[in-house]
Amino acid sequence: VLPNELKFKFLLGNYFIIYKPKSIVSGDFYWLYQTGDTIFMAVVDCTGHGVPGALTAMIGATLLDKIVGLRKVHAPAQILEQLHHEVEASFDGKQIESYYGMGLSLVRIEKNYSKNETKVIFAAAKRPLYYILPNTSTLVEIKGTRRMIGGGKTSIKRDFVEQEFIFPKGTLIYMGTDGFADQADKQGNRLGTQKLKQLLSQVADLSAQNQAIVLEQKFQSYTKD
Repeated sequence: VLPNELKFKFLLGNYFIIYKPKSIVSGDFYWLYQTGDTIFMAVVDCTGHGVPGALTAMIGATLLDKIVGLRKVHAPAQILEQLHHEVEASFDGKQIESYYGMGLSLVRIEKNYSKNETKVIFAAAKRPLYYILPNTSTLVEIKGTRRMIGGGKTSIKRDFVEQEFIFPKGTLIYMGTDGFADQADKQGNRLGTQKLKQLLSQVADLSAQNQAIVLEQKFQSYTKD
């Protein structure tokens, strides 16, 4: 269900993906959809690993296609609200409550907003968005709504919030799960969000492909043995 590389190259051009499933199948997934000049992109972190996580991921990807593609719901906060109710309905009555929550970040990118700027509308469930403006190395964190998608009785009932940005050409946007920051060294010390944010600031002046290479090298160095 993951979007293929050709789709990313065509729609985004300058990008990178670091994707390292713990098992052959994964509860983390990324999703991409285009309609006209508008691109929707999500990075989703489903609870659980292996088959239980992958089951939730399959359902999540299918529901996003349904909500955005078939129902034509294009407001990010409404997409998340409908996704929440659809996930709840999909697992209603099944004895696997601990496995069907998900956190995610979602952006709507309006590519032809202007020649030198892009409008980005962001909404998220417990995941942040990071960005770095052109010719700077200062990473800015935008927090998502503190609410899970799904989650049964543990779900907090608060509205998902949209945030709109007008980014100048050359702005870097980063989306991800907690997987990278949660990895540990041989002493059990996690890499952590702060170190990840520092790494992103340090590689900001590189091309997307070279950023991925450096981040992967740092990852391998930190988690070796």
